[in-house]
Amino acid sequence: MNNKYEVGQILYLVMKSKPQVIPVQVSEHIMRKTLVGIENKYVVNLPGGKDADLDNISADIFISNSDTFEFMYQNAKSKISEMMDWCEQKIKEDFKSDPQVDQNHLPTLDSNDEPEFQFVDFGNGQVGKIKIKEV
Repeated sequence: MNNKYEVGQILYLVMKSKPQVIPVQVSEHIMRKTLVGIENKYVVNLPGGKDADLDNISADIFISNSDTFEFMYQNAKSKISEMMDWCEQKIKEDFKSDPQVDQNHLPTLDSNDEPEFQFVDFGNGQVGKIKIKEV
């Protein structure tokens, strides 16, 4: 662990095992000097009052809320892109396409066309269907 943290500092742990963020507070900084060099270890307070060695937690560590958010946002965006790419590949592989049909444009109503029915929300979970021509 090459980062240096201060005792009392809040860290954000993005867990590698599941989609979860855990805030922790650095409670101890243990510096060990050997012939090989200096080793820094940190003990953190977890929510609920338990302590843990930061080296034993499998997580990406961030020092700010905004850095944590950006990391998670980019990961989610990347995963969504992968899913959509997979969908597009499956469409090409598994479905026949009709060159006459433009998949990018949905049919629209002419401005003269009015819907025959209108749904009205009365509140409390009650919805009504009203025939427009009768109103």
